[in-house]
Amino acid sequence: MYTAAANSEDKNKCYKQLKEIQTKLQKTGPTYTGGDFNARIQTKQSEDEKCIGHHTFDAQHITLSAQEEDVTENRTMFISHCNLTDTIAVNTFFQKPENKKPTFRNCTTTHGPPWNRSNLYETLDYILAQNGCKNTLKKLETDTDFVDSDNFPVIAEIAIELKAKPKSETHHRIKFGECTDAQYYRYNK
Repeated sequence: MYTAAANSEDKNKCYKQLKEIQTKLQKTGPTYTGGDFNARIQTKQSEDEKCIGHHTFDAQHITLSAQEEDVTENRTMFISHCNLTDTIAVNTFFQKPENKKPTFRNCTTTHGPPWNRSNLYETLDYILAQNGCKNTLKKLETDTDFVDSDNFPVIAEIAIELKAKPKSETHHRIKFGECTDAQYYRYNK
């Protein structure tokens, strides 16, 4: 999923299509969605934002009030989508060092610390999971050592316990006993 350069109409279509796909897949089992949502979450602003955890990137430097309208719109649409599909932004639920949280750095920023917004790092990419499946994710972090790039991959470790399907009633094959010498001779002439 990539919503960075889209206008409002395109983003609405994208989220509508994603909601349809997620809703369909969530009926069949655990569903995980990863992508560049271009949503600067930064912090939970109200209790209605249940999809956001307590471990957001650079929580000391919140810049939401200074964001442009399209950036604010991306955040609002992302949170709305999460609420409609009962999903959470899993990145924000794992406590980890600050250098394992950003997914983007401005191309003018020298790669490396300090890992904060003042140095033009941000979290824009998220992995979404159904609220009831958040415990299936055991580890989630960004690999900022991956390559000297402006985007960093988000790596998730998922552990799902599969349940065996109940055996369906089938017709069992008829079992025969050992044949006698006479039967063996008669059928194998």
